[in-house]
Amino acid sequence: MSTLDILRTLTASCRYQRPPGSPPARKYEHLCLAAITLPPPVRPTTPVPPGVPFTIEVWKETGGCVEAQLAVIYPIAMAQAAFEAACELWPKHEVTLRDRCRIVARRERPETYDVVQRSGAQMRRAD
Repeated sequence: MSTLDILRTLTASCRYQRPPGSPPARKYEHLCLAAITLPPPVRPTTPVPPGVPFTIEVWKETGGCVEAQLAVIYPIAMAQAAFEAACELWPKHEVTLRDRCRIVARRERPETYDVVQRSGAQMRRAD
């Protein structure tokens, strides 16, 4: 039996029940307010290890704010491995490994890129 059929059977004696296919109730018409509220479906929850997650963030190349939050990882060993991988993938950016607001590890933006960019700009001006 469908949920709609159960609702109609249970509310058959309600004088405000509208027949199937009837137009919707107008503003001041009475309406049967009976409803069946089903519980939300049970979602399997993944087990969360104890502790606080670590976040790995890449900051904008110009500095100032976070460009992307790459990962939220629980074990510190996995977080450090992901931090090292992020440092290799984003060589021009500052990368941080944080525990809430505490910075566990930080790779500063390499100065070699700043020097190369500045010298390149100076060479262009000289031409």
